[in-house]
Amino acid sequence: MEKPQNVTDLVENIDSYIQQTRDVSNDESMALLNFWEDYVKETIRGLDKNSDNNKDLVTKITDTLYRKAVNFSIIDLYTNGYIAIVLHRLFWELSQKGARIFYVVDNSMPDNSLRCILEQLPPAGFAVITPHIADKIEYKPVNTQTDSLSYEEIENKIKEALEFGKNIIYVERDSSVNYLDKVVELARNASDEYSKIYRNTGAENPDFLKIEEISKIVVK
Repeated sequence: MEKPQNVTDLVENIDSYIQQTRDVSNDESMALLNFWEDYVKETIRGLDKNSDNNKDLVTKITDTLYRKAVNFSIIDLYTNGYIAIVLHRLFWELSQKGARIFYVVDNSMPDNSLRCILEQLPPAGFAVITPHIADKIEYKPVNTQTDSLSYEEIENKIKEALEFGKNIIYVERDSSVNYLDKVVELARNASDEYSKIYRNTGAENPDFLKIEEISKIVVK
């Protein structure tokens, strides 16, 4: 087995890594996952603690993971296994180095993309929070109107996640609700361990904003 070139490759080429686990026996698939997990441990544990570079790393891999996940063409047990083992280890090890993320998403997305984010990213260790009550939406490229949670409910979920030191992804996908200003303020006031990111561009666009560098949220 060859080691990845770097840990970011595990996310940037996630489709290829997951496909490798599909193409072999179950025992070989598990051996691959364990090999990559061990590589993550070895690499991240060698980093200095509380370095700004660690926050840059958690930002890059989170943004890349989001942009990849909303476009997953296949979601199966192999997807679940890779995220729950390899990526969970990656984000956990970074959290032990003082690098966590509060990632705010203001993007239009169809039901299948939203459901993927809600179901596939928590196994990587994220608290995925959205006001959209999406328990009945399906993996279909449609836009179903949903009911919404109140801001107070969202605030409680975010504060609980912060209390437990969780990585957070907050998602608003349409104009049926707008808590962005308030959520961004919660992110701004989170501990310094958190990289605080605001994405209001589509997944095809690599650009995002650092919350500490913006003064007012412009909803698109």
